[in-house]
Amino acid sequence: MKISTTFYLVRHGETQQNLERIIQGHLDTVLNETGIEQARKAAEILKDINFDNVFSSDLKRAYQTAKLITQKRNLEIQKNKLLREKSFGNYEGMKIEKFHEELDEFLDYRDTLSFEKRFTHRVADIETDEELVNRFLNFFSEKDELTKGKNNLIVTHGAAMRTLLVYFGWAKYNELIHGKIKNTAYAVIEKDGNNFIVKDTFGIEKVEI
Repeated sequence: MKISTTFYLVRHGETQQNLERIIQGHLDTVLNETGIEQARKAAEILKDINFDNVFSSDLKRAYQTAKLITQKRNLEIQKNKLLREKSFGNYEGMKIEKFHEELDEFLDYRDTLSFEKRFTHRVADIETDEELVNRFLNFFSEKDELTKGKNNLIVTHGAAMRTLLVYFGWAKYNELIHGKIKNTAYAVIEKDGNNFIVKDTFGIEKVEI
């Protein structure tokens, strides 16, 4: 009988930087009051899921969200740097509008590339999608024995989730644009060997192309 390994990938709750449209990346920001309430609502939505393991990015906003989701459960939250947000290098702390003002020419070029070329393409000192995906694949590999055949909660970040959902084949880049993965949105991922299948999503919206 096949044993299913399932990961619930959840985006953290809202931060003040989200509200002010500031790029966070590896900045260690915290939830605002809205984000705390969002995490409590996520706990209610996920209350009937029997999680065996809980993992979180080591950044405060993700860890806080994981704590709020699991506060009524006797589960240890395992922090892991591999689950961090995409690194935006020198652009962390910058307003999104300013980011686009400085980089639109380079971003527009990136958007013309095929999936294979875009996946490895670097803009400025921003982490590539290939580098991000490899981080997460390393995590899945390292934790394989612990997570196999179980329900696993992972609290992570929006850009990281977007990249993974594209890599897993659930959406194309231009179908899953910035802002379409809401705070505390989640994706249910089934892992079968080295294959990942997106089984369900909540709070994630594809655009028509």
